[in-house]
Amino acid sequence: MRIDRRLLGWGVFFVLLGGIPLLVQSGVLDPGLLAGAWRLWPLVIVGLGLGLILGRTPFAVAGSLLVAATFGMILGSLLAAGPTLGAIGRDCGSDVTGTRFPDRTGTFAGSAANVDLHVSCRHVSVATADGNGWSVTGTSRSGEGPRITSDPTNLAVRGNDDGVPFVESGASRGDWTITLPRSVPIALSTTADFGSLDARLAGVNLTDLAMTANFSNATLDLSQAKVESMSLTANFASTAVHLPSGSNMQGSVTANFGSLALCVPAGVGLRVTVAGGALSSTDLEGSGMTRVGNTWTSAGYDAAAARTDLTTTANFGSVQRDGEACR
Repeated sequence: MRIDRRLLGWGVFFVLLGGIPLLVQSGVLDPGLLAGAWRLWPLVIVGLGLGLILGRTPFAVAGSLLVAATFGMILGSLLAAGPTLGAIGRDCGSDVTGTRFPDRTGTFAGSAANVDLHVSCRHVSVATADGNGWSVTGTSRSGEGPRITSDPTNLAVRGNDDGVPFVESGASRGDWTITLPRSVPIALSTTADFGSLDARLAGVNLTDLAMTANFSNATLDLSQAKVESMSLTANFASTAVHLPSGSNMQGSVTANFGSLALCVPAGVGLRVTVAGGALSSTDLEGSGMTRVGNTWTSAGYDAAAARTDLTTTANFGSVQRDGEACR
């Protein structure tokens, strides 16, 4: 048998990419051991160095194999680890308590509002309150609050990114609590990078919801909210979405190298159209849903008082109903 060295690295990469999730699903490997796999990234640099040093020797392939194996282990671990992905975000800073920054408050005066939240390396809680006022409270490493721009119909909250993820140590990156009003219809756009997001949006009327989670843990509780449309993307992230229990919603969800759990309240009708994706899994079997082509429908969908209609795409990711993240 002759081995093509040009394809050897790809072979090692794909063996690890698929083999690690298989070992986890088979119970051979504990997914809790995989949370820190991303810390292997310096081996990529080592592999590149070996490639340069051994470039003209019979061992030149060693460098490229190390690079391929490292990427395979990191991506395979991220694909298999599921809910432990948020550990990446926790390494943006230590657990040392940060310094509280001055509270920021305001009110919406229009008939509707646009809210844009973009946060990195922080734990962010989003809550709701009666009235038309908003607030941002919490801590940061320096005691300086986030950058906030607002007017009667708009609110934008962004972090003062005064550090580099994974590099600094000995200081907290901060915890934020953002409170949104229930009396004003809101179009909400949220991006969470390298951290965790816990949004519990009881009583809010969301005309549109767009959320992107990158290397994050995110929980989105819409069970007591009214949501017209939703677009959700999880990139190397573990995300759980609790669907609305009292209103109809349409939307799309995408999981790229991540996991997405759809948490369905009792009595809610769910219809999911699977749009496909590369090396993906959509786990809807055994959940009481019936399949016609690429569409899964829950029992009693047409008669349900609240219905959710979703299109899902998973690239090296997974979408499941009422998974572990929902509990």
